[in-house]
Amino acid sequence: MSKRILVVEDQEDDRQIIRDMLGGTGYAITEAEDGEQALAAVAKERPDLILMEIQLPSMDGYEAMRRIRTDPALLSIPIIAVTSFAPSGEEQKARAAGCDDFVPKPYSPRQLLAKIRQYISGRASQEVFVELAVSGLASMYPASDWSSSCSEPSWISARMRSHYRTGLDWAVWVTSARMRREDRTSISFHPLADLGR
Repeated sequence: MSKRILVVEDQEDDRQIIRDMLGGTGYAITEAEDGEQALAAVAKERPDLILMEIQLPSMDGYEAMRRIRTDPALLSIPIIAVTSFAPSGEEQKARAAGCDDFVPKPYSPRQLLAKIRQYISGRASQEVFVELAVSGLASMYPASDWSSSCSEPSWISARMRSHYRTGLDWAVWVTSARMRREDRTSISFHPLADLGR
């Protein structure tokens, strides 16, 4: 299944540049022209990456990013702010709103494509790592040990994905959970090796 990129851009010319850049990559592209359309597209399609213009009609990119980041299920979607509005301090403001990276226009298509590939491959690696961790966690804890408010592995997966954003955080959590479960006071700490148990 091809990875999906949501392009949030109000200018047709800029959307066309991105379409041309991504044309031969195999990524599926969804487009939105403002923040409200972006929120609807994210809810419907769950993209693998978002390219977000900051200056948009009706709802700007800052507000759209803030709203996306309030949903725990969407926290793992990387957002790259791609904007022509880049005065001093704008990158910090965009990062505070929720973007993972910031690319001012004009940009090098080759460099932007490299960033896109980096984030998508990183997300794919993280998803595999998380699935391994969830599988290990589910095998460590019988369903009877889980609290009544979370009775299936899918709940753990969704909740933990939103809370533990990196694979290393996951590995630490799984290992510490195993230590608590087995009540060991001295255990060698090998989080990656522990995932398959």
